This record gives sequence, structure tokens and C-alpha cells, in this order.
Amino acid sequence: MAYPQVANAPFDDHDADVIFRTFDNVDFRVFKAVLSLASPVFKAMFTLPQPVSAEPPAEAPVVPISEMAEAFEPLLLICYPATPPVVEALRDVRVLLEVARKYDIACAVQFAANQLISPRFLETNPVGVYCIAACYGLESVARAAALQTLNIPSFGRPSAYVEEMELVPMSTYHRLLDYHYRCGQAAARVADVEYKEWVWELDGIFPSCHCAIYDEEGGTPIRLWGFFGKLGGVADNLKGKPLGITVIHSTGFRAATKQIIVSCEECMPEWSDNERRWQAVSQAFARRIEEEVTKIQLEFMAY
Repeated sequence: MAYPQVANAPFDDHDADVIFRTFDNVDFRVFKAVLSLASPVFKAMFTLPQPVSAEPPAEAPVVPISEMAEAFEPLLLICYPATPPVVEALRDVRVLLEVARKYDIACAVQFAANQLISPRFLETNPVGVYCIAACYGLESVARAAALQTLNIPSFGRPSAYVEEMELVPMSTYHRLLDYHYRCGQAAARVADVEYKEWVWELDGIFPSCHCAIYDEEGGTPIRLWGFFGKLGGVADNLKGKPLGITVIHSTGFRAATKQIIVSCEECMPEWSDNERRWQAVSQAFARRIEEEVTKIQLEFMAY
């Protein structure tokens, strides 16, 4: 049988009082006091009675573990006052969470959660982050990932598949689809003429003239009826990608806004080539969309 390989520093200290030997035969020399502070599982392990011997042991006791060295080393680096591990891939975060849960190491779970919400994972693979978060009960991470999936147009198509989906049951993924759908419906309603609660803010951005009269007391300004009537395509876009940025980048929204102005000879000169007004209208719409989407809550259920 090959001799065990000694792990890299700081886990090669010969003064260590316990040795963890991984499944792939790598020895990690560590101090019980450090690991006892980080993990109640390790603390309980180290308090178990040891065999009585008349002679002092030649070296620290060896504890065989089922983890591979590449999975165990990041966990120890988080527990030690050392340079934290470098996590290259989402799979590495999942492995770290699995080992951290086994040994009940809260600081490692928090480290993994922080990795999941970093832009390199959250922005590039929000579905994968959501599935991992749901699998390990990280509710705040799951909600952040669900919000990030709103950037995926028409979410739910087969192209959205990621391998982390295999970690969760269909019901967990369905809750994410349902969240995206409800956000789309909420965003699309902002472009509906029946949604009158905020048109006062929008109407105030347009020039004041006779076309701003209201169809009824407390109703919608007449000029905005035509505006909302032209937003069907924008509403469809919002159902697929329910974010304020969808409106800001929408050529259909700008075209609908322009139609209000060109229909009024009094407004046209004041509006023509005024980029600031275009931006004000689209940003007002975008803000309202973000407000409505924020009201939608993901149904989170740990399992």
C-alpha cells in the first residue's frame, strides 16, 4: 500500500494533534482546537474516549474520512486563519456546501452562499444558483437568483437547462417558472390602459397643453389613451423579460411615445429632438415596472 501523501501547508504541521486521512490517501495535519471552534461535529468527535495505552503515541491519531482531498481542503482553509480557497466552478460550491453541511460548519456555508451571489455565478447561471440554493436551504440566495432569471427572455424553454436542475424536484423548478410568469404578468399590466394609478406621473413629463385634458374626473388624460393602445408589443416583451430595462431598450415604446407628440402641433416643437424627455418617459415607465415586479414573491420551500 502506498504511503499517504502529506497535504500542502498549513496542513503539514508535525505539531498538529490529529490527522485526517482522505479517501484518496492524503493526510491533513490539523489542530483540534481550531476545528472544534468551527464545527460542533468535530468538537464532539474529539471528545470521544480514546484507547488507553501505556506508551505515548508516536504521532497524532489518524481519522479516516470519506471525502476526497480536493473537497476537504477548501473546507479546512475556511476554518483556518489562512488564505480562503479559490472556487473556480459552480460545482465546487455545491461540493463545499455538501461537506459543510455534513460537518455543520456555518462559516463554510456562509462562504459558499457569498460565492453563489457573486456576479460570476449569479449573472451567468442564475438557474444553477437557484437550484443549489433551494437544495441547501439558502432562501435569500434563491430569491436573488430567481430575480436574476428575469433577464432570461421567455424563461422555461429547453435552452434554459443546466445540470444543477438534477439536484431539485420538479416542484422546486416549477415554483421558479411560476415566479417568472407572475413577474411577467405584473410588468405587462403597467402597459395596460386600465392601469391608471400612475399615469399622473407620466402625464407630467409631457408638455402642458390642451391635449392633456382628462376623459373624466380623476381619469386618464385623453392623449394617453392612444399611447397605451400602442403598447401591446411592449407588454408582450415584458411578459418574456419583466424588467425596466426592457422598456428602455424598446423601439416600440419610443414609437408609441412619439405618436402622442406628433398628433399635437402645440407639443411637437417643445418635444422635438429633446432626448432628455424621451429618457424621462422611459425611465418613469421602467421605475413603475420595477416597483410592480418587486411586489411579486418567490414561493420558497426548503426540502
